[in-house]
Amino acid sequence: MFKDISKSNISTRSWVAYKQWVVEEDIIPPLYGTPFSNTIDTQLELNSNGISKGGLYHSIKHLYYDNPTLGSVMNDTGFRKNYNSTDERVLSNTIAVISIPQYMYGNGIQRNSVELEFLDNVLIDDGYSNIVNDVGEVYGNVFYGVGIIVITKSVIDEVTLNTYQLKFKSTVVINETEVLLNINETEFNISQNPTAISGSEILYDGIVSAIDQNISGGFFDVYRYQELDSTGSYLEPYITTIGLFDSELQMVAVAKLAIPIKKSYGDSLNFLLKFDT
Repeated sequence: MFKDISKSNISTRSWVAYKQWVVEEDIIPPLYGTPFSNTIDTQLELNSNGISKGGLYHSIKHLYYDNPTLGSVMNDTGFRKNYNSTDERVLSNTIAVISIPQYMYGNGIQRNSVELEFLDNVLIDDGYSNIVNDVGEVYGNVFYGVGIIVITKSVIDEVTLNTYQLKFKSTVVINETEVLLNINETEFNISQNPTAISGSEILYDGIVSAIDQNISGGFFDVYRYQELDSTGSYLEPYITTIGLFDSELQMVAVAKLAIPIKKSYGDSLNFLLKFDT
């Protein structure tokens, strides 16, 4: 049995969840980048964990470090304390990169949640895409929305991040949908049990007891027996499962009730369904 649900009975709200991560070099191997040489031989080009060092370096430079003094909210990725500063986006000739997988950072790294330890350094992010030490010196940048951390200061090729520990929090936007399902007193009162149907007709009368052949009845007797035995089920259905379907009758969600709910004629029921996407 189907019932249309009014749009006014459907509401959606969003909230953000955070998850703490701790990763090391064996989980996310570091990548190193250096500028291309004057002559490029793809067979001999240096690579870091299978990634071209020159390709990585120039990709990072193009995406995040071109014209650092001309950056603005319109053409810059990440945050800046001062879009005219000359020390927040400085690219040296050797960079170290930690590229966090999307399944870890979710919708983005939470600002002010990054802590990176390597060699004798303990660095944090300042909430403005800068990776800084305890006195505010900028060692690199974090690009929250894409899960990329770039160390640009005092990087030793294939050494700097060979041993590190990174802590950060991911953000995940969860959309919670609530559906209020109203069942009126005249709805869903007929059993879906195949034994209550003969051909295409619902047996309103003439259902014979399998225990005592002298006893018979039908759905019309529900009202009489309901007065005599208000807790009995007789032929009244129990609701155990509620399915939600789209306009093309494709199931999009299913709810299992903790206990079956009896649906008696004359009773109205409300179910509040919640699911996250």
